[in-house]
Amino acid sequence: MAVDRSEQGAGIGKALLKDALLRMAQAADIAGIRELVVHAKDENARRWYEQFDFEPSPTNPLHLFLLLKDLKKLLKQEVLRELRKGISVGPPMPHIDFGADSLKTMHAMTQGEAQQWLDALGQYHYPVNLTLFGGRHQFAGDWFAQDLHPGNRDQTMAFEDRFRTNAAQHLEAWFEVAFWKLFSRGNARDGVTTGIIGRCHGHAPQDLWHACVTFIGSPSLRNFKSLRRFFVATNALAVVATFVAFAAPACFPMIDVKVARWVRDLLVAHPQERQKGLFAPEHSRSLTTDDWDFYRAWIGWCRSSAVILTALTGIQWRARDVEMAVFTQGDGMPPLPLIS
Repeated sequence: MAVDRSEQGAGIGKALLKDALLRMAQAADIAGIRELVVHAKDENARRWYEQFDFEPSPTNPLHLFLLLKDLKKLLKQEVLRELRKGISVGPPMPHIDFGADSLKTMHAMTQGEAQQWLDALGQYHYPVNLTLFGGRHQFAGDWFAQDLHPGNRDQTMAFEDRFRTNAAQHLEAWFEVAFWKLFSRGNARDGVTTGIIGRCHGHAPQDLWHACVTFIGSPSLRNFKSLRRFFVATNALAVVATFVAFAAPACFPMIDVKVARWVRDLLVAHPQERQKGLFAPEHSRSLTTDDWDFYRAWIGWCRSSAVILTALTGIQWRARDVEMAVFTQGDGMPPLPLIS
């Protein structure tokens, strides 16, 4: 792993290492990984790795290692620190001022094509009237008091901030997000939200927040199920993934059947994306944890797409922003350009 001298000091190396550590933590439980070993090029590289808690080998100081238990502890500390500051967690995506020539060599995508993605993000809207929840009267204060219209990106990001600010102290923050996610389900939204409220009865908001942060720091299926048990008895995926996306939008997108349908269409037009690990379930029913591999592939694709779009558009893209742009794509609309 290395960064060109002309781009050093911009945080790219740290971003690459953090992304590698996150991927290692995700794969560890499946592959039986116990430690991560790096071979530093020289003393400067050794000192750089040591600032991330890598320890030199007693036989060769340029060979450094990080135990898995220490890696998970490091990631959890990073998650907690950034969440306390109100910053979305995940691999940082620093804004880098790439020149036109370097962009051509780095990405096949043109700036004009990236602008189409930016235009799609600007069209995002998901209007939700929280006051329409039938059980709102059981909650005091300003819970379920917002009418989120037009529901554009800025308004939705403010709602995400509200969740992160209150989630560790108030169960109501979780209930609002559940109703928000379910709003498009018409008459069913009240019943499902009420069911989630009943299932959370007796739990402290800190318990939910701890489970969410644990998953963000180590996004395994086991940790997802530990979070899901607070909300639903089934193996549902989309609603629980929404809480994660609200807590860490830089790193985690939302997911639902509309996303799956869009990915299927993308792969028909660009089958080469399968070589990058992207795929979609063949079914059209609601997503469950049986579709876990698709969820993981979608997360990775959105993260890498966000890095490219950040470089090409000059604004900071989050994994959630990539998903927001996809959300604007309706049936019969021209497909968004391939991100590459």
